[in-house]
Amino acid sequence: MTDNAKKNKARILLLMPKDYQLYTLVVKNLEYLGYEVTLVLTPFDRFRYANFWEPIHHFIRKVCFNDREVKAHLMRRFNKDRQLTAIQAHAPYDYGLVFRCDFFDPDVLQQARKSVETLVAYHYDGLGVSPGVFERIPFFDRFFVFDPSDARQYDLGYATNFYFDYPEPAAAPSPDGKSTIYYLASFHESRNEQVVAFHRYAKEVFDLVTFEMVVSRKDRKKIPRYIKENMIIHRDQIPFEQHLERIKHSSVILDFSISAHRGYSFRVFEALKYKKKLITTNPHIIRAEFYHPHNIYLLDQGTAGIPEFLRKPYVDLPQELVAKYSFSQWVNRMFAI
Repeated sequence: MTDNAKKNKARILLLMPKDYQLYTLVVKNLEYLGYEVTLVLTPFDRFRYANFWEPIHHFIRKVCFNDREVKAHLMRRFNKDRQLTAIQAHAPYDYGLVFRCDFFDPDVLQQARKSVETLVAYHYDGLGVSPGVFERIPFFDRFFVFDPSDARQYDLGYATNFYFDYPEPAAAPSPDGKSTIYYLASFHESRNEQVVAFHRYAKEVFDLVTFEMVVSRKDRKKIPRYIKENMIIHRDQIPFEQHLERIKHSSVILDFSISAHRGYSFRVFEALKYKKKLITTNPHIIRAEFYHPHNIYLLDQGTAGIPEFLRKPYVDLPQELVAKYSFSQWVNRMFAI
């Protein structure tokens, strides 16, 4: 690429958490669209003491003063300093895009604000479970949430999640024509009962049933025995790209919504992209413009209708409707392009 071509690229500052390595695919899609991307993650890097004296200070504070927060404070400072340095190193930028701004220190967001022409936030969690969001909203030119009820209540922008549309191999069929159902989620007690009940049912209906659950250290003692014995438990998060590979080889995707959420999960749009049937507990799905009863089954109806749902062929939707939920169109809406 010539120097002139590089100069003509729009420059974007991207701030994201490391969760599930979603950022790798966001960067890939932005670069495919022609953006020059500077990525700033949180946490930024593996924590290291800044000098010889910090671990000694940490030890004294912990042992002599029972200060259990001293290391957390050092880690936050370490993280923030490196984020600020990374932002300043490549400033200025044409655009700034922040996923989950509540994960970033206000000082970092302030530096981002100074370094970009347009700063936009996207929040893919309920605002009710992320109280740190509200004090950060004023940093942004536009603030979007994935939950329409949050958008109405707090007068914010509404944007759904999306599917990635950078070039990739075509979706593979289910192996040997077998009916396969796939579910991956973080452990959340609110959906344990539903997950267990459906897993019991799925084993009777599908040829291959794969349920994977990511469980944090604090939740490991809460895992029900049935889940331990019948599902794949992960201590570490599954990279998002690996998850998409599993989606491609499944015939049905399962989506259990958290009760506090009314927005559509990424599973919904992965099903839309790869033309996979979706079984979901999100009751709002039937009002979506892409809803079709042959493609999406609302589990609140019970399981009696699932065999008939599976026998019906997938109905292709208009391409312009599917494209509306691509990352390319999503990012254009973010920046009002």
